[in-house]
Amino acid sequence: MTSPEAEQGGVAGEAQATPQDDAPRPEERLERAVRAAEQALIEYEIAVETFRVE
Repeated sequence: MTSPEAEQGGVAGEAQATPQDDAPRPEERLERAVRAAEQALIEYEIAVETFRVE
């Protein structure tokens, strides 16, 4: 997986103009959503294992 900076192909220090400068890029939003889903799955699996042991 490449970093978002590498995917943009811009020069270091170059300002990238976006319609909404404060809004995250769709790829960043997706990456955060995937991380949150992975964390939720890990927590769920831990809960299931804990329940089985008890």
